[in-house]
Amino acid sequence: QSVYWSHWMIVFIISMFVTAILYTVVFIQMCFVALANPFLLFLSFFFLLFQFAAFTVIVPNYVKREEVAGIVPFLAWIFSSASVIVCFLADTPDVVLAILTVLNPWWAAFNFSSLFVEYDWSGFNVGIGFGNAVESGWLASFVAQIAGCIFWLFLVWYIYRTPTNKSIDESPGKRNSKDADKIAPLPENADVILSVRNLQKNFE
Repeated sequence: QSVYWSHWMIVFIISMFVTAILYTVVFIQMCFVALANPFLLFLSFFFLLFQFAAFTVIVPNYVKREEVAGIVPFLAWIFSSASVIVCFLADTPDVVLAILTVLNPWWAAFNFSSLFVEYDWSGFNVGIGFGNAVESGWLASFVAQIAGCIFWLFLVWYIYRTPTNKSIDESPGKRNSKDADKIAPLPENADVILSVRNLQKNFE
């Protein structure tokens, strides 16, 4: 199991690393946030993708139908967008915004993207860089993103730390008796080609 999770972790990290680089290049080259520091923008995208990856791993554990699981991220985006509008209109304190960034990947996206846009387009015209990372609020948003990654990874570990198959709690005797009831009897006068006595499998 550790090999399985390690394999998928490496695949996810490589995929997110490449995707974050592509997002950064597009946002800089298309002049969405042309003045922003590319490395800081890359870090924001990378940890955002990390939060989304953990979220998508958890969803199938609770939503069993494939059609429903496909629209869960979209519904989460709709509700998150509505909550963003409400919180901005209500002038929500920064502490609450940080907590929402930890708990909700969509909030993390709204939070750091609004900061980059604000410092590129809304009168500052300096972009977010190392010199104003603290003043702009980017550092606080980034720390909240890291906390969000830890939170979602903990949920993944907590949910998948034990097998979900409840039959592992049954004793071998109970399993054998249940399996025996499901075996169809041989027809009368059938030739017995192979007979096995006292066959038992141990589940660990």
